[in-house]
Amino acid sequence: MSRAPRRGPLVGVLLMWAAGAAAQAVLEPGNTTTTTNATSTDSTAPTALSLNVHDGGVFALDAGSITDGFPTYLNNLDLSVTVQGENCLLTWVEMDLEGFSCVFDSVRVIVAGVEVAKVCGREVPVPTQVFGSAFTLRFVTDSVITQTGFSVNFQCGLMTPAPPTSVPPTPTPPTPAPPTPVPPPTPAPPTQPGTDATALSLNVHDGGVFALDAGSITDGFPTYLNNLDLSVTVQGENCLLTWVEMDLEAHFNCAFDSVRVVVAGVEVA
Repeated sequence: MSRAPRRGPLVGVLLMWAAGAAAQAVLEPGNTTTTTNATSTDSTAPTALSLNVHDGGVFALDAGSITDGFPTYLNNLDLSVTVQGENCLLTWVEMDLEGFSCVFDSVRVIVAGVEVAKVCGREVPVPTQVFGSAFTLRFVTDSVITQTGFSVNFQCGLMTPAPPTSVPPTPTPPTPAPPTPVPPPTPAPPTQPGTDATALSLNVHDGGVFALDAGSITDGFPTYLNNLDLSVTVQGENCLLTWVEMDLEAHFNCAFDSVRVVVAGVEVA
């Protein structure tokens, strides 16, 4: 099925923030489904089982397999199943999903809330190693194009994480000599305008790092350009971002044009 042609450049985005605001929950458009998995309490639960991601649930298993369970999977799915097992190896057996950088349909492996693998397409991926006490397999599809699906086997308890590298003891430093008198420090030059203000209007095209309490950020053009990858960093404690204007090329999963908020290397919005 062909997709609608992408629209040309649009207006852009403007946001404002204020430091010290309370933390806010963030939901991406189209990702508001909450799945509740029921945990089996049967003490005689098997150690190997074939699981269907449509059934969901939490399972304490040593080995087994997971599949989407349909000859052709459906559109608009967001399904997950969790396996409780130590240090598991996932061996992919079948893989036939709509593939384009795993933007449309994908299988994701999540450990302790962190996505450690995302697979799609028609080539069987290399095995995935999972270190931890449990993993969640999440199957997500978009609204068009379906294919055969996937199947993966898992085996737990076979791998041991590499031990930490030993660190040699730090030698005791020699007794320092008496300090040499130093002249008073030369006063630092005044800060350039805008680099340490309490409020400022920033343009993402200019980039940079700013210590600010409040301000605004915009793309700064009546119509933004193609092929951009720009960023600006704000140093401030517990900030609230209030989006004022938003006119970017639309896509349900922000696959084409997007504004991303990154904290400590992790994309949070």
